[in-house]
Amino acid sequence: RALYRALTARAPHHPIYWHNLAETFLEQDDYQGAIEPFEQAISQEKQAPQSYLRLALCYEKLGCYDDAHQTLERLFALDRDYPLPPKIRRVCHEERERLALQARLNRAGGKVTMADITRLG
Repeated sequence: RALYRALTARAPHHPIYWHNLAETFLEQDDYQGAIEPFEQAISQEKQAPQSYLRLALCYEKLGCYDDAHQTLERLFALDRDYPLPPKIRRVCHEERERLALQARLNRAGGKVTMADITRLG
């Protein structure tokens, strides 16, 4: 982590350094700590689907389903100008739908898993 902190301090406009710093937080299940570096990576490189997906994961792990869903909505808003590869678009779409459902259920006091969605679906 120290290496990526040093790199982001020296070259704050390189999104890969921010993304990799965030990944060091995820390695220790520090989802809250990973949010800011992922946001920095996205602010430096809007066309970074992996950073959006990983950021959405952080929010999901923290139980912030609306934030996770909104993160993927931000990615899809960019898709109009910078089309996503089909496989990434499909994964993002599935995650966005699952998170939207999770957010609705969370507000209603319940939880949902991918198995639940598959059964509903």
